[in-house]
Amino acid sequence: MEDSHDKRGWISRNRKTIAVIILLIMIPQFVIYTINLANQIYRDAHPELDPFYEFEYNLTVWIAPENEEFTLHVDIYASEQDAYSRVNRYHGYGIRVEPLDNEKNDLHLYTVPEGRLNVWVKVYFDYDTQEPFIILKLDMGQKITTTLLDREISILVEPLVIDSI
Repeated sequence: MEDSHDKRGWISRNRKTIAVIILLIMIPQFVIYTINLANQIYRDAHPELDPFYEFEYNLTVWIAPENEEFTLHVDIYASEQDAYSRVNRYHGYGIRVEPLDNEKNDLHLYTVPEGRLNVWVKVYFDYDTQEPFIILKLDMGQKITTTLLDREISILVEPLVIDSI
């Protein structure tokens, strides 16, 4: 009588070993691919963290000094509709203003696409409710001044100019 164990092929006799070897080859590749994909998604969401990323625009905000401290929030959008519905925000800043603080704040815009002629700016004080707010169309290189809750605020977005030495 023949032993049925001998009739089976080498693959069926060693299927557990083959499965382990295949998993040992595939799992590290899958993990590396997943980590690289997660890093790319994170870098796309936070380009300012990339040391080779160059920002294209300067944002300057002047706030008249007050006797109280507050936070002014400035969000940059592509369109007025985006600003009202709070979607597709290019960038947002919370500027802390202390009593009799320096009124000029220079910031960099990392995520505004190159070549924009204008952006929409949403200015507000309360981060949670975003009320009261004002939405302004801001042409590149044009300083605009407005008042919100009796505080004078001026905003300028201009292309970055690098002086060559």
